[in-house]
Amino acid sequence: MHAINPTGFAPTYKAHWPKALDPELQSICTKVSNAFWTIVTTLLYPLWALIGFIYRNAYHAILPPRSSRSESELQKNGDHLLSKHNGQKIKVTTPDGLSLEGALYKGSKHPKKAILYAFGRSKDWESCDYPTHLLTQTGANVLILNHRTNDHGVPDEKGFALDVWSAFNYLVAHGFDPEDIVTIGQSMGGARTAVGLKLVQEQYPDKKINCINTRSMSTLSRELFYLLKKEFVNLTCNVIPECIAKILGYIIAFAASVGFWFIGGDVDAQSALLTLKGKICIVHNPYDSIIPAEAQMITALKGEQRNFVSIEMDKVPGEDGVTAHIRGYNDREKKLLFDQIGEMLKVRL
Repeated sequence: MHAINPTGFAPTYKAHWPKALDPELQSICTKVSNAFWTIVTTLLYPLWALIGFIYRNAYHAILPPRSSRSESELQKNGDHLLSKHNGQKIKVTTPDGLSLEGALYKGSKHPKKAILYAFGRSKDWESCDYPTHLLTQTGANVLILNHRTNDHGVPDEKGFALDVWSAFNYLVAHGFDPEDIVTIGQSMGGARTAVGLKLVQEQYPDKKINCINTRSMSTLSRELFYLLKKEFVNLTCNVIPECIAKILGYIIAFAASVGFWFIGGDVDAQSALLTLKGKICIVHNPYDSIIPAEAQMITALKGEQRNFVSIEMDKVPGEDGVTAHIRGYNDREKKLLFDQIGEMLKVRL
């Protein structure tokens, strides 16, 4: 692995296809299957249009548009972050041709180590104030890249995986060993990193790929199921008996989550995370209401035969479930997080 720009980081990068998704390496059976599916969807266009409508609105429900800040506000804040933390803008093109903007903050203490950070919903790299301030304190290089959304690309498992794959290989192309990179994913970013790192692990089978998954879901369809069930009961319990509301809520939520999975909207982060050969750390908050406890990654992994480290966040007096999901780390939590980052990068932070 050689640096493509030995004097610094290149402002642009075009990622190659991972072997698992490379159209040129698809088997004849796969190509025939794809062609058949294209014919079927063309013949059933009205039905497909309806499914597409459901797909987009389901994603809007659990993956809303990005930051509400104006473009000028984002640019101003982004320039401030770049200036304060020795950063530069970069642009990465994914194998399927999507252009994603981001920022690379250069580490002075550990220049041969890197952190790839994937933020949650409704954000751009320019609005990642807290993660930038936090992670640049490690002294390692920090890469934060935007991801595809409802309004930019197709937000599905394959697309999310390609986003993370492309960002990771930007670092590899600059000479970083895959084992010297720690990927951290927050909320929906945790799901994206899991499926992306699965591709990375397949590409580098002899490397131990490390990941920190914080306050994230095990699968997107599972999160959708428990959120819909909860919301249905909350909306109808004063109108119909609670026991009936729970039954109806279960049926509706089950049908919606199965339909969401059937049309390709699911992101199976749990299965992807289990393919990694490196260290896994799960940061979770039991008081989080954005991702129901039943759908959280920590709940899913407790039943798996896989070693991982867990960091449980504290209960903050007066804190609601939304704040529990998005808040920063207190001193104890930050120390535990940095200990894990340092252990994965094999440095003292």
